[in-house]
Amino acid sequence: MDCLVSPWMPNGTLHAYLKSRQNNLTILERSRLLEDVSVGLRYLHSVPVMHGDITGANILIDERGNARLIDFGHSCFIRPLLSQSYLAITSIRHGAIRYEAPELLTSDDFRDLPLEKVDIYSFGCVMLQILSGRPPWSETQSEINIIISISQGGGPRRPNGDPSIIDSDWEFVQKCLGHKPELRPSADEVFDFVMHRSDSGDPT
Repeated sequence: MDCLVSPWMPNGTLHAYLKSRQNNLTILERSRLLEDVSVGLRYLHSVPVMHGDITGANILIDERGNARLIDFGHSCFIRPLLSQSYLAITSIRHGAIRYEAPELLTSDDFRDLPLEKVDIYSFGCVMLQILSGRPPWSETQSEINIIISISQGGGPRRPNGDPSIIDSDWEFVQKCLGHKPELRPSADEVFDFVMHRSDSGDPT
């Protein structure tokens, strides 16, 4: 039997880490988390592979506060070889509703979908979570209401409170959460935005 072995991550999942560190997580630490996720996303799409389930539960935090993508059970090739096209299409499964792209909830035919844009939507949800400390759709506990809102063109709201999300970050989150997949940024554009905001010292 084949097994995967990974290092122990003492800080647990991103969701648990943000919850436990909410009151003392620095701007720099939040920016570094975003950088780590964007680096991982860019690498996957360069392979090219879609992760397919990027959520606060599928990002682990190591002892130095670095984020690592895990759980590739939903992954598939973005541009499969002809012999793998059926495998890629049929391997797409639904992940966590709060991070899931609208097209996966509203379509039964994935053949013409730009698969890499599914991850971009999920990244937008994770970016919202890292910057605000709260998961996407924190305003509602009902997944049925989330599905209804998404089907009507809605998306996660901009959280109020501290820490706040500045306008430029929220605008980029909104681009990632766009209902038209082809209008979402690429993984390279995500990486460039995240690195630029870190270099500019944005007071997020």
